[in-house]
Amino acid sequence: YRSQNGRVVFHPVVWNLKQVVRQSVALAGTRAAMKQIQLTELVDELLTVNADKEMLDLILRNLLSNAIKFTGLGGRIEIGASLEEGLVKVYVRDNGSGIDEETSRLLRQEELFFKGPGFVSEGGEMRFGLVLTREFLRIHGGSLQFDSIPGKGTTFIFTLPGSAGGTGTVKNDETGLGA
Repeated sequence: YRSQNGRVVFHPVVWNLKQVVRQSVALAGTRAAMKQIQLTELVDELLTVNADKEMLDLILRNLLSNAIKFTGLGGRIEIGASLEEGLVKVYVRDNGSGIDEETSRLLRQEELFFKGPGFVSEGGEMRFGLVLTREFLRIHGGSLQFDSIPGKGTTFIFTLPGSAGGTGTVKNDETGLGA
């Protein structure tokens, strides 16, 4: 809501992506373990992103949470990243149930879809997390894309400004792990 009214606090700083992803994976690990889901992290330790840490945490947490929610017992989730043309491309891939057609249609709309009908699905489930994820990525100058095959799984791909090779000052996160 605040991002729609221009009141979001946005403080991008250079972060080591592997550390941020590992922190998100660790937080999601308990829920994944309950469903015996294998979480795999494939992020090069030299990749950095220029991002607001709170927004980046929410983006990763939301995509991992959705992947866990829609992946069955014994499933797999993989998160990885690469550098392409000055942007870090991050993916979250699962072998879950995939995205239904209604949600797929809403996600492909340019306008934020919580303004109109369809924000709440028939089962009462809100899609607010994906709306927020997409909006936070836009604030960063990035984007959110996805590919989904019903019954086979979904891959979400998002981009953020970044680099490889440790260029720039890498800020330590609050875990104290350092760069």
